[in-house]
Amino acid sequence: MEIAETILLGFPGEILDERAVSFALRRNEFRIESNIFVLDETYNLLGNQFISEISTEIFQAIKEENINLDEMQNRMMHIADGAYYVSSFHLPIIHTNENAYLVIYADITGLLNFTRTINRFLTLLVCAMFIVAIFLAFFFSNTITQPIQKLCMLASNIGRGDFTPKDYKFKDKEFEDLNMALNKSARQLGIYDNGKNHFFKMYHMN
Repeated sequence: MEIAETILLGFPGEILDERAVSFALRRNEFRIESNIFVLDETYNLLGNQFISEISTEIFQAIKEENINLDEMQNRMMHIADGAYYVSSFHLPIIHTNENAYLVIYADITGLLNFTRTINRFLTLLVCAMFIVAIFLAFFFSNTITQPIQKLCMLASNIGRGDFTPKDYKFKDKEFEDLNMALNKSARQLGIYDNGKNHFFKMYHMN
């Protein structure tokens, strides 16, 4: 079969010209580039295609791995320190029993690097938020537990008969109200205790 005279069904003839066919999509911080070339079913390039160095490496990888061109859809390949999505599409050849395959690949290295950068940023952000959350939890726990410990000690002293008021100052109104109530009770119980002791003292003297 004379490949130079091969006609592909519904396929632009300029694909087989001696020039590279490529296009690129630019999105902000990353660039997605794509190229195409045409293979026959035995992994040979059709026509006099001029393909880039990356296209050559992908072509050789497909041939070495003996990849089924009928089933190659969105296959990720790592070539020359880059990542590429590679797909192939069947193109029947007129007047022959041969088959051709359009192979298209997209360089997603920039996109993957951008994704890794975002993932690292999100990981650092989560770690920072976790550290801040621990600090806030520790701070607020101390803010709450210290007044409770002081009030518990005051209540325990009252239970043991020590009615000495404690002049605690709390920022929270609820703790301050409870402190005032306990001190008031301590004073009243102290007065009652002194009166009781004075009564029994006078009783024994009589």
